[in-house]
Amino acid sequence: MLAIMSVGLIFTFFWDARATVLKRALRWVSSLPAIWVQTYSQV
Repeated sequence: MLAIMSVGLIFTFFWDARATVLKRALRWVSSLPAIWVQTYSQV
């Protein structure tokens, strides 16, 4: 019983961490065009 609970806790933690990383990656990807525009407009 305790093993199942700890596995569930670890799974939840990793799922939450993965969701956070995914959100951060999406935000980074969405900011890429703006970075490109700034870079190429300076050249």
